[in-house]
Amino acid sequence: MVSNFFRTAPAALLCFLAVLMSVRDADATIIIVVVKSDAIWIGTDGIRTDGHHWSKVCKVHQAYGGILLKHSKDADEDKTFSADEEIQRLIKTKKALGEFQKAAALVYKQNVEKIVEEALRDTKRNHPEWFDGDLLRSKPSERNATSFDMGLVFVAVVQGKLIVSELHVEPIAIPVPTLDGSERYRWVVAQPTWETKPTYEEAYAYPSTPIQKETRTWLIANPIVRIPDLIMQSESKFPCNEAPPNVLLKVSPATADPKTHYTASARKQLMNTAKIEYIEPGACPSWKANPTPAICTFDEFKREINGR
Repeated sequence: MVSNFFRTAPAALLCFLAVLMSVRDADATIIIVVVKSDAIWIGTDGIRTDGHHWSKVCKVHQAYGGILLKHSKDADEDKTFSADEEIQRLIKTKKALGEFQKAAALVYKQNVEKIVEEALRDTKRNHPEWFDGDLLRSKPSERNATSFDMGLVFVAVVQGKLIVSELHVEPIAIPVPTLDGSERYRWVVAQPTWETKPTYEEAYAYPSTPIQKETRTWLIANPIVRIPDLIMQSESKFPCNEAPPNVLLKVSPATADPKTHYTASARKQLMNTAKIEYIEPGACPSWKANPTPAICTFDEFKREINGR
């Protein structure tokens, strides 16, 4: 499949890959979610790295009757952001999905605030001329403003319908009034909220990457083949950051057995039950990262994330 990739992929898909490459930074995650009328297909890569250490890691977990996906993009090259332990603890202690979602939003907000604080401190040390006290003298560029992108995605079945809910967390630059009328800015992290995506056929990429219409159509037409194609093609461009084992799975509504008589409560439960099928399990279902030999040297990793 991959050998024929460039002959079969539409031009818009190649543009999508170019956009994906332009926002990689120190991120090492690609997640593709394709919503069809009868199922949701999910694919993820299986490696996480901070430039010093490589680990096989599961980015897909079954929870609350559905699938929970974790993603992050972080401009900090010295470490890898991971809320694995915190999210696993929340799943164990929060019995209801609503309780988990509220607590997870707070955890991610606090983590992103810490990362932003560290990034601003490092930037101020290297470029004090960019600051007026703790305020930025000019609005961050679009590239800097989007260099953080972290969140969760929950895929499930609710009342017989497939749903995709997102928790998206990133800082925004807000203007701060000054006495002399000059422009100053502060980076803040607003309290994130979960958003349920439309239920019509669609394709999403995480961390948030725009997908053009032609590419969406291409993915939706045959997700079982084209999701792995797309991930493997991305991995070929970023071998230091991304690598197998990859995950491919299908989430669909549970179907009633025509020979079974269901009570009202049992039928209601069935309407909220997802059928989860793993075509490729990747590094799942482990919550712990499994260290693996370095794929690249540190210098190779640096060249890759710097686009050299």
